[in-house]
Amino acid sequence: MPYLLLESHKVPEDNFRHVGSIYIDLIVDPDRVGNDEYQTIVELIEEIGWEQATGKRFTFEKSIKGKDEVYRNITVDFLTLPDQSSGREHRHRELQPDLSARTMLGAELSLQHNYWYSMRGEMPNGAVTEVDFKMLNVVGCLGTKGIALGDRYKHKDAYDIVSVLDHYGEGVNEVAKAFKPFLGEPQIQESLDKLRNMFSSERTEGSLLYADFMEPVDEGEREVFAQRGVMLISEFLRKLGGYD
Repeated sequence: MPYLLLESHKVPEDNFRHVGSIYIDLIVDPDRVGNDEYQTIVELIEEIGWEQATGKRFTFEKSIKGKDEVYRNITVDFLTLPDQSSGREHRHRELQPDLSARTMLGAELSLQHNYWYSMRGEMPNGAVTEVDFKMLNVVGCLGTKGIALGDRYKHKDAYDIVSVLDHYGEGVNEVAKAFKPFLGEPQIQESLDKLRNMFSSERTEGSLLYADFMEPVDEGEREVFAQRGVMLISEFLRKLGGYD
C-alpha cells in the first residue's frame, strides 16, 4: 500500500521508488460482512486458486508468475477490528463460518482514513482489467504503521514510515497538514507517541530498524540512515506542535 500511495502522490522530480511488497493486508469491516451471503469471502477466493496457508487461518497464498517469468508466492492476510466485547486477548475474530481474521491494533484507523483508488493492470491469465478499491490515505497509512511498529518491531514498517514522510508529495509539510485535523483522535495520538519514542535518537528501535532495512555497507552509513529517520520524525512532530 505505501508503494501505491507514493506513486500517486509524488512530485514529478522525485525519482524515489518504494520497494513494494508481495504481502497484502486486507482490512475487513465486521459490520459489512455476515453469514447470509450467497458466497463467503473464502469461497470466492478459493475459486480463483488461493489456498489457506498452513497453520494460519487468516492467511491465503497463491503462486503468481510476474512479467519477468518468475513465480512468486503472494500472501494475503485478512485483518479486522478487535471484538470490544471479548478484548484484545483474542487474536482472531470469526467474520464468517470459514473465515477467522486476525485482530489488528489500530484497525479502526483503516476504516476511517481511506480513499478510493483505481488500478488498471494485467491479470495472471493475460486479461487487462481495472478495479476500484479502498486504500489507506496518508493519515491511515502512517497512523496504522506507527501503532504496528510499536507492537511488532518490523524493519519494513520503519522503512514505510520514513519513506512516506520523505517522499509523499512535498514531504513532511504536506503530511503534517493532512494530519492536523485529526490530532484529537486517540489512536492518532497513540501512533504519534510511538513514533516519537521509537525515533527519539539514532540508537532507538525505530531508527535502527529503518537503518538496517536499508542494508548499510558499514557502521558509518548505518548511522547516516538512522539520523535520517530521526530527523524526519522530529521535523514531522514539530510541524504538528506539542509532540516534539
